[in-house]
Amino acid sequence: YRLILEGANDGIFDYYPDSKLMYFSPSYHALLGYDAEEMPGHVDTLNKLIHPDDFQATWDLTERFMRKDTNEFTSVFRLTHKDGSW
Repeated sequence: YRLILEGANDGIFDYYPDSKLMYFSPSYHALLGYDAEEMPGHVDTLNKLIHPDDFQATWDLTERFMRKDTNEFTSVFRLTHKDGSW
């Protein structure tokens, strides 16, 4: 599984809600222009990157999915690139 995540060209992340830890794939770092050290594996990192206009809707959908109010999870949100663009 790790080989697939690290070898994919798509930016992939995984969220572990009980611990608030996250995994960001190497491609995820590259797409956003950050080194791994600049993106600690914690939900606070993602929260700082999500566009303010997308933040609440993103987490509302995540919470509904985790409560199993829905069995489908599709979310589109903007993240800030290291150069300041979205």
